[in-house]
Amino acid sequence: MVGRQGTILRTVDGGRTWESQDPGLEADIVSILMLSNRRGWALSFVPFIDTTTWYGTRILKTTNGGDTWTSQQFPIVGKFLSSIVFLDSTHGWMGGANGDLYRTTNGGANWIPANVDSSLYARLAIVRLRFFSPSFGLAVGGRIDLAGAVWRTTDGGEHWTTQGVSSEPIYDLHFIDSLNIIAVGGDLEYGASIIRTEDGGQQWEYSYLGVFGQPAALSFRTSAEGWAPLGFAGAFIYTLDTGKTWTALDTPGRRAIYDLMFVDSTTGYAVGEFGTILKFNPATVSVDEASILPLMPELRQN
Repeated sequence: MVGRQGTILRTVDGGRTWESQDPGLEADIVSILMLSNRRGWALSFVPFIDTTTWYGTRILKTTNGGDTWTSQQFPIVGKFLSSIVFLDSTHGWMGGANGDLYRTTNGGANWIPANVDSSLYARLAIVRLRFFSPSFGLAVGGRIDLAGAVWRTTDGGEHWTTQGVSSEPIYDLHFIDSLNIIAVGGDLEYGASIIRTEDGGQQWEYSYLGVFGQPAALSFRTSAEGWAPLGFAGAFIYTLDTGKTWTALDTPGRRAIYDLMFVDSTTGYAVGEFGTILKFNPATVSVDEASILPLMPELRQN
């Protein structure tokens, strides 16, 4: 996990203990992607060495699980790239402010601008990139009080089309399968909303949830159960029916949670303000000796 002032923390015992790693900078680290337990990338916003006027993106890379990090300054001044994804050790993509999209085919040694259509939505900020397959990927983002947008590629990220899908930014998405996709968004004033598609992202349906908060991430624990943190609102929303209905639940201590991830159906992590780290543990059910016997046995559906 990453955070303020160059913070990188790693656990190798399921979150019981965390060790600090040194990325060699003190700027905020805004995202991290671990392709394996050894290889990963992270993004940070730092000033160029020769001036404090222009800012840009620093790309961090590790090949030994974070024991050491190397850094590379993105060569174009004033580019703020906040989302990174790799499908293998060579093919990756980055997205950020003003709809900037770049791809690499050599592990990040060089980054090539992607071809994006001329839609007005193409200049909005990209918040998250996800790929379902090497050819099919989506990006989501937008701008508060303006619009939420989706970027779509079917040729491995060379070309992207964009469309407006909501009145608030979209922050994260989840592939149920290649056709059914769900995403969460919202703003500070009106609260949470979702969008979903049944045709692989060609058309989207918008739903306002009427829940206070700004969903910052989305992760599914099972095929039907998904969770999203509501940031400053100190709550989660969760669904048990693949996003058809949602329920709000306070976070422990009503702490602001900004990201979460389920590793599998029994293990999940969430992080937020003041260094909060939460770990999901499935409920334990115990059976005691019954004091009253049933009148008759009956078997019902689970």
